[in-house]
Amino acid sequence: MFMIKDQKLFMRLIILTIGLCLFFMFRRLTAVVLPMIVVGSALVSTLGLMAIFKVPLKMPTAVLPSFVMGLMAVFNFPFDLFTMLIGSIAIGLAVDNTIHFMHNFRRYFAEAGDVPRAVRETLLTTGRALFVTTVVLSLGFFIYMFATMNNLFYFGLLTGLTIILALVANFFLAPALMALIHRPTHFA
Repeated sequence: MFMIKDQKLFMRLIILTIGLCLFFMFRRLTAVVLPMIVVGSALVSTLGLMAIFKVPLKMPTAVLPSFVMGLMAVFNFPFDLFTMLIGSIAIGLAVDNTIHFMHNFRRYFAEAGDVPRAVRETLLTTGRALFVTTVVLSLGFFIYMFATMNNLFYFGLLTGLTIILALVANFFLAPALMALIHRPTHFA
């Protein structure tokens, strides 16, 4: 019971802290909302996956905004102190990747005024760095899968998968959101 209560509090504090940092860094409300949409899409994925597999909506799986938490429910992975950390890690990494993507997208968009070109340049430059760091981080967490303790195994597996899914969201969802928000500054 205390884990669920603490997790709810921590998630609210994490979202508030990240939101404030994003606002002070970019000074735009869209810079707060867009990364939260990327992270929030994981929650929608979780609920959708749970509905598809007819997994009952339980508090631990409903609290954490991660697609991986839906997989935990489907495969009956334990919800313990280790797996409880995955949601916080997912939010931090997904928002971090989205900040890098947004920053470089805005720079390329300011130069060219063309959304497809800005997305392409961002993916060719920042996208490569995001890919490499995702591979390194996920492999680092996958190392825990060699542990003899089950909770460390699940922590490594699920955190590594979460990091990879955050990258996928940043490669596909972030560019789509940028295209919706930014309009060309000139017309041909």
